[in-house]
Amino acid sequence: MVAWPDPERMRDIAEADVYKSGRFAGTLRRERDDIVFRYAEAYRADTDAPQVAFTLPKRNGIFRSTGGSVPAFFAGLLPEGARLAVIENFFLDMAAACGIRVPDHRLATDRNGQTALFVERFDRVPGPGGVRRLAQEDACQVLDRYPASKYRISLQEAIIGLAEAVQAGAGSRRSAVLHMLEIAAFSYLIGNGDLHGKNLSIRQAPGGIWEVTPAYDLLTTQPYLSWKDPMALSLFGRNNKLHRRWWLEAAERLGVPARACDRSLNRIIEAAEPWIDRVIEIGFEEEWSKRLAALIAERRDHLRQPS
Repeated sequence: MVAWPDPERMRDIAEADVYKSGRFAGTLRRERDDIVFRYAEAYRADTDAPQVAFTLPKRNGIFRSTGGSVPAFFAGLLPEGARLAVIENFFLDMAAACGIRVPDHRLATDRNGQTALFVERFDRVPGPGGVRRLAQEDACQVLDRYPASKYRISLQEAIIGLAEAVQAGAGSRRSAVLHMLEIAAFSYLIGNGDLHGKNLSIRQAPGGIWEVTPAYDLLTTQPYLSWKDPMALSLFGRNNKLHRRWWLEAAERLGVPARACDRSLNRIIEAAEPWIDRVIEIGFEEEWSKRLAALIAERRDHLRQPS
């Protein structure tokens, strides 16, 4: 077993092996100020071996990035930190009630009264001989953008990039677009100002077809940003006051019939109503609970009204 290196010495590592689904696929190597990814010849020659990422096709073989940075896909594998457990659990439950696919999750409290949110990984499934890893890429990785660019892309750019990758992976482009529009509309409804390029992802399902992942990192950011927090990514130039007409027109521009988006919005609007009075369950102070309930009610009207 190889010991994990001292974090203080990570920058001294000159080479690292890259594995895909447990199989050696290539190496990352420092070459002066560049970092180069090379596919292993045996892996590259195997026609059944999948490419490591959409932006790392096997036919190229070698990928070079400058300035000491790894290629964007590898940078996107780093974790982004913790989320607020109770808030996210509430909105994951609400999203599920609105017909949006979310991962299995639950809150747990230890004997010291500390609460944590447990979310089942959707890039791992049980399989013969153990756990099977499923490939997953977020919008930044598919678009070959570094994590620092997660707020510098548009929502339609993220949706198009991921939907085209799903189509390239034998999945349904239209279904992918509609699913991501539902996630975006729900995020707008609850005041989630942090739906950025790393919070929309696709995965290769166990059957081999690519699809949009369950929604994750769903929480309201309004109480922490003076109740004036717009959407993190603009949708065709707008990140606030997103009335129903805007969503329907966006759907058509993205290749989805407006009637399909219309049905999705109706489902979300109807299912969200009883949750407005339940925001008190989150545990905010009374004033915040009232403001959040009012905000969700107002944005629910936005999704219902043409303009």
